[in-house]
Amino acid sequence: MWGEDNPQEQALAEQAQQHRNQEAEKALADLDRAVQRLSLTDVHIPLTRTVVGTPRDAFRDHLQSGVGTLTMICLLMVGSALSLGQHSVRWPQGQGPKFANDGGLSLYVIGPVLLGLGVGTLWTMSRTRIGGDPVRYALIQHLTRAVNTCAEALELTGTARDRALRRLDKQCRKAERRLLRAHRARGTLGFISPRRGPAALHAAQAAGALRHDLVRIDVALDEALPSLGGKLLTICESYIEGRLGALLPEDQLRDAVPVSLLRRRIKEVVQLLFTIAAGFGGAMSANHAASAIGLPKDYAPFVAAAGAILGVTLVWGWRQVTILLELWPFKG
Repeated sequence: MWGEDNPQEQALAEQAQQHRNQEAEKALADLDRAVQRLSLTDVHIPLTRTVVGTPRDAFRDHLQSGVGTLTMICLLMVGSALSLGQHSVRWPQGQGPKFANDGGLSLYVIGPVLLGLGVGTLWTMSRTRIGGDPVRYALIQHLTRAVNTCAEALELTGTARDRALRRLDKQCRKAERRLLRAHRARGTLGFISPRRGPAALHAAQAAGALRHDLVRIDVALDEALPSLGGKLLTICESYIEGRLGALLPEDQLRDAVPVSLLRRRIKEVVQLLFTIAAGFGGAMSANHAASAIGLPKDYAPFVAAAGAILGVTLVWGWRQVTILLELWPFKG
């Protein structure tokens, strides 16, 4: 009956809650043990301990997977039903693409729309404050796991240490991605705010400081691991306090290279590769078009050059193309 508690369901819920409580207690104990191993007892992290020791919210924990599952179910059911039905959207008098005349227009139109809405919802819930505490404090979970691994790597030797260091690289890489999105997930900044730029820049500097200590592991492991663990804990506490512009003190950012600069260089290389591909594609497309309209072959080089310039302009931008044209050797 509605409104009556099912004893079996209530027992399962209590068991699940007890399991989450035990996980939180274990995570807090592991963090305290790591702080002791790294000799970081002078680092005060009351807020971090509170977040780590708080059991996960069952509803929020499964919300994203539920939305994803419902999205795929709706996509399959609605798309298939409409595409197989004979009263879907049709072209007048049976004219148009074959999939439209066969009743498949709905699958090609409604399917991508539903999929786009589902993916957009999942992306928003996993990267912004709309996702609630699981997204807001996901950075803390990644950072504290890295602290635990720092302590393990400091105590272990041989191949066990090698495995721990590889795991630390992976954990720091995940934490770095979360750190660079901290201004989106924390929930203290508006979607349009002049504070977002400085906060994002400072996060890039903090990520660079973490990379600096991570690289020093191969030079002075006994010094780098405690230093890295201390910075991770400092970022945790500052993030929970909402000090997105002071995740690390200035003296710990002196030798740090902002990660965003490295990402910009990679982006420039990728953009250059796309530009070269666009130039070749534009030249080949122009040659095919010239052959199709019967243009004399004497104009082929000029047509190819125009197509290449057009392709490069679409990808690279006109300003960069004009700068490149200034270097043309036959320019009068």
